[in-house]
Formats: sequence, C-alpha cells, structure tokens
Amino acid sequence: MTARRVNEGLDIFYPIVLPAAHYLVHFYGGLVLSSVLVALLGRRPVESRRLRRIDQRLGDLTYPIYVTHMQVGFVFAGLTTLTLGAELFALSLVPVIAVGWASLWLVDDRVNAIRDRVKAPFLRRAAATAGAGVATPIADGSHHEEGRR
Repeated sequence: MTARRVNEGLDIFYPIVLPAAHYLVHFYGGLVLSSVLVALLGRRPVESRRLRRIDQRLGDLTYPIYVTHMQVGFVFAGLTTLTLGAELFALSLVPVIAVGWASLWLVDDRVNAIRDRVKAPFLRRAAATAGAGVATPIADGSHHEEGRR
C-alpha cells in the first residue's frame, strides 16, 4: 500500500478524528479574516442612503439563504453527479440566492407588512401615552412612570 493511498483513505476520517492541517488553516484563517473585516467595517458609519438600503436588503437575505441552501444543494446534488466541493457550490450558488430572494419577496416582505399593520395601533397608543406620566411595564417586571425623572 502506497503512502498516497493511505492518505486518501485517512482523508475521510480527518474531519471526524483529527482535523488535517488544511482544515484547520481554512477554518481559523476564515475566522480571523472575518473578524478583521467585521472590526474594520464596523468602525465607520455608512453615510450613503443607497448603501444602507443595500446593506439592509443583503442582511434580510441572509436568513432565507440559511434556511434554504441545504435543500437547493441536495436538489442539485441529485440532478448531477457532483457530491461535495467547489463544483457543486459554484453550480448551486445562483439558485440558492434566487430561492432565498424569492422566499424574501414571497414570504418575509408580506409577513412584515402584516406585522406592521397589526403593530401600528399599539405603537400609536404607546406614542400617545409617552410623556403623560403613565406607568408602563419594563423588562424586569417593575414599573416606572414616563415623563418624570
């Protein structure tokens, strides 16, 4: 048995038993890179209204993609001979984003509109009583009087 054949056989068990060095490099390298990017991007406020809208929409898109990416990947894995890897990722990337966007448009936007309609009367009532000395409950269960210090 050659050393290459042994290594190929062990590659299957590395993620389970002892992560290979390249798994650790990719994982921790990505973790460090993401941390640095978040720290740098979080330092400055975004002045552009257009960029804030794009940022909000991309943020809204993350949950539908998280919920549907496995199902879309399974469908594409079933339709092709690909199992895991860069090829399957590349093939399913656009459909994953499309399904996430459709979910956002068909479900989330409509549910948010209904939520806002239901919530609106409560927000108006809260705004009307704010500053009027009305006792309102706070998070710890106690009460405080608004409008007084």
